[in-house]
Amino acid sequence: MTQTLEPVPPTVARRGARLLFWFVLLVVAAMTTTAGVLGASSGLAITLIIFGWVIAQFVPFLPWAFRPVLTGTDLTAWTVSGRRTVDLRRLAKVGRMWFPGNPQSVDTLVLLDTNGVRLIVDDAEVDDAVFESITDPECAEPRVAAGAGHRLGLIKLPIDDRVIRGFGAVLLAVLYFGLTLVAIISAATVIEMIAGQ
Repeated sequence: MTQTLEPVPPTVARRGARLLFWFVLLVVAAMTTTAGVLGASSGLAITLIIFGWVIAQFVPFLPWAFRPVLTGTDLTAWTVSGRRTVDLRRLAKVGRMWFPGNPQSVDTLVLLDTNGVRLIVDDAEVDDAVFESITDPECAEPRVAAGAGHRLGLIKLPIDDRVIRGFGAVLLAVLYFGLTLVAIISAATVIEMIAGQ
């Protein structure tokens, strides 16, 4: 990360994130409404519901950082909604997002500063800068999740990290697929009710 980028004002970053979020929500709502109008027996209705569900799964990943650049204590990166800058001196929360995968899992830091700007980053240089920010007494004292603290070397977990992540992944998968099943059944019920009128 040798290049430099101008910091993006927080209002601009938040506006871009909000616009993209509402656009995705509008697209999913339009697809679901169209599916309801078409009726439950329509193959296109089921396709629209599934496609809308797939699009909705990307909402948590909107702040994913591409090409992060550190300029002093400002971390600027490209996201789907444009560039964002997180002020590492003013971190409010530091979390960790981990998903098991084959051949490689996703293991990232989720950074939120006091301006409300969020970035999801996987970069060793950023990890070092976040560690320095957290341990610097002149910087804001963020809430650090146990997993993020472990990744940064701030804490040692009492149980092997793989056990915790494995249990968390199983629990997350059960909740995720359970809620997805409830959402699909609910959508199908609403479509049948609309089609029956």
